[in-house]
Amino acid sequence: MKTALAAIALLVAAVVLYLKIPTLHLHMLHPWPVYALLAAALAAALKSDAHRALKLPVVALSALVGILFVGYHESYSRIEMPEMTVQIGDPFPDFTLPTSHGATFSSGSLRGQSRALYIFYRGDW
Repeated sequence: MKTALAAIALLVAAVVLYLKIPTLHLHMLHPWPVYALLAAALAAALKSDAHRALKLPVVALSALVGILFVGYHESYSRIEMPEMTVQIGDPFPDFTLPTSHGATFSSGSLRGQSRALYIFYRGDW
């Protein structure tokens, strides 16, 4: 029974670590610590002497979560990132974006002003 609880704890730890990867600045393409926790959870579940009604769901869930994480990261790693064409000292490119109030903002409207501060907030991911 203790190994089944350990497997569940390792599985929960893997999911929590996976969700915290961006804030912990771990490598996003292949989070090996998450994979290691999932492998340990699967091994603990397989070694468990718990009743089959508890052992089977933990094994299946560990395997499913592992397959989903690995599959997501394998497809994510195949995305080609565009080459950066803006260099230090280049003028800021013009753009038009919607504001939070539904209007549009054009960066060209700030041309000629002495200073402008752009803050890009990518949201609460």
